[in-house]
Amino acid sequence: MHFSTSALFLTIAILLGAAPGLATPETTATLQARAETHYEQGVQAYRAQRYRTAIEHFLAADNIVPSPALSYNVARAYERLDEAPRALEYYRTYLRRGADPKNEAEVRARVREISTLLARRGVQQITVRSDPPEANVVVDGRTRGTTPWTGELELGRHRVVVAHGSVERQLDVALVAERALDLDVSLAPAAAKTPATTATAPGPPAAEQERSLVPAYLPWSVAGAGAVALAGAGVYELLRRDAERDAEAQDYQPAYYDDRDRMLTYQTTARVLAGVGGALLLTGGVLAVVNHSRSAERPVEPPPVAIGCDGVGCTGTWSGSF
Repeated sequence: MHFSTSALFLTIAILLGAAPGLATPETTATLQARAETHYEQGVQAYRAQRYRTAIEHFLAADNIVPSPALSYNVARAYERLDEAPRALEYYRTYLRRGADPKNEAEVRARVREISTLLARRGVQQITVRSDPPEANVVVDGRTRGTTPWTGELELGRHRVVVAHGSVERQLDVALVAERALDLDVSLAPAAAKTPATTATAPGPPAAEQERSLVPAYLPWSVAGAGAVALAGAGVYELLRRDAERDAEAQDYQPAYYDDRDRMLTYQTTARVLAGVGGALLLTGGVLAVVNHSRSAERPVEPPPVAIGCDGVGCTGTWSGSF
């Protein structure tokens, strides 16, 4: 789901109309006009690939009249800048503020992908919010900022201290690889002496480690990798078709260019995987023929083979004997 100008300003009108007495009709019209100006300037900057300028205008519009759609736009712009952590921050903000059901699943999938990318770097994202806001955040003895605060920390355990005036909360948190962590801290006076607690983002059990492949059975590993690559090529071809249809259906300029670029990326990836898969299958077959003569002289019981493929989320196992 991508947001058109009319949909955005319908949201603005509803939000402003829901608060009678807070602004006069003249003030409401002025706010809407200012927000619309920033939004249009943001779209123009996005189309011109001036993504930082686009972010500034989208955030300015959001400060005037808050809208979840603008958090989504900011996340898309950060992705174009290859700033995955900040894109993740605003995708998560978009989901928290109320994602449109038509693109919520897509955004959640993107959040998982970026979270996995951060985990490979040995870090994960954490967001600390408090009631009341503007509380000081200290992590492992180092001052980080004020709530709401979002940053990346190394995987593992950390001591987070959130303080507002004379009220302080201490939390022992554990960052896991599977997902980012949200901390919502109440700083009401009655909670000032609450003992330290532990907050851990739940995640699926860790996958078993892949077993080492015996060199004598390298052909089966190579052939299996080729099959996975060909399967991946098929998946990316389906993704390319979906992206092409998305691009044709767009009425929102930044999203159209993103979908078009995504389509070309999927197309290239599918072709590369198809070529690699075919080469690996051929190589595996050649190695199998070579090893066949060796197995006749000294038969060996092969170990189970485990194959995993990143990016498309597929895993497979095989065991047996020849």
